[in-house]
Amino acid sequence: MSLAGLPPHFSNLEFNTLFVGTSNIASALELFTPVNEELNKLSTTGFSAFDFSIQEDVLVLPVALLFMADSPMHAEITSTMSPNISLQPCRIFNLKADKKKEKKTAVYVEKFLGRNLNGFLFQTELRSWTATKDNVYYTWEMIQRGAPKTQIQKSITELGVKDVLNQAVIKILKENQDTKLIFKINKFQEEKIQELFNPFFELKGF
Repeated sequence: MSLAGLPPHFSNLEFNTLFVGTSNIASALELFTPVNEELNKLSTTGFSAFDFSIQEDVLVLPVALLFMADSPMHAEITSTMSPNISLQPCRIFNLKADKKKEKKTAVYVEKFLGRNLNGFLFQTELRSWTATKDNVYYTWEMIQRGAPKTQIQKSITELGVKDVLNQAVIKILKENQDTKLIFKINKFQEEKIQELFNPFFELKGF
């Protein structure tokens, strides 16, 4: 993590990059689960720090503002598709193409640039974090209702969302082999359903 309040030439320096966690096995979502609670506590109760500029202690309330979206890992974190193959490649705007060949059309390029043929800027609808979360939960509900696989995949493509953690849960349920894990999943579904989804959905202020 880096500090959003610093200019890029400072935030990219090694001593301004904060280490959170790492693993050779666990994914970014799995790593974040135990960190989430601590970050939520810090963003609501804060902590004391010494401000050198005013020579006083200050209250710090850190919140996660954004992800640079410059790696496949960030696609996992934001529950969106990998930009290179997605029909909804943008994580900021509702940039959508119904078919892959439409990504080469002038209309799509205009939306991509946010400018019309005359070069003037126009309003582009922003993606909503709340809508992304709702859409992921919607696809989960479709699976629980027993919707056909083709219908589910079509909805995922149209909505432009993909929760890697939830997809892993679905795979375990479909394979129906690990009874202990399936029991735990069913218990989470009844008591703490958010554990079956992207933990970043529960990050306050993001």
